[in-house]
Amino acid sequence: SVSGKKEINIIDVKFRKQLRNINADAGELELKEGDRVVVETEGGPMLATMVSKASYKVNSKCKKRVFSKVLRMADKDDDRQEELNIRMEGEYSQICQQKIQKY
Repeated sequence: SVSGKKEINIIDVKFRKQLRNINADAGELELKEGDRVVVETEGGPMLATMVSKASYKVNSKCKKRVFSKVLRMADKDDDRQEELNIRMEGEYSQICQQKIQKY
C-alpha cells in the first residue's frame, strides 16, 4: 500500500495431533478453508489443514510476533506419507500394548 504497511496473510491451521489451532503466515498463497498445507515448525515441516483466515490483521512492521510459515500446498505425496504415518502409529501402539500385557 501507499503507507508502506503490508498486511501479513495470517491463517489458522490445525495439525492432526494438536488440540489447538495455530496462526501461520501463508505469504502470497491464496488458500481456502479445508486446504491441506505444509507448515514449517520447530520439529520440521508438518502437514496441516487450513481452518480459517485469522480474525485479525497484522502489519509487517510489527516484528514482535513470529508466525510459522506455510511452505506450500500439500500434494498427493504428503497425503500418502500422512496415511503411512497414521498406519505405522497404529501398529506401534498395538506392539506396545502387547508388550505391556506380557509384563
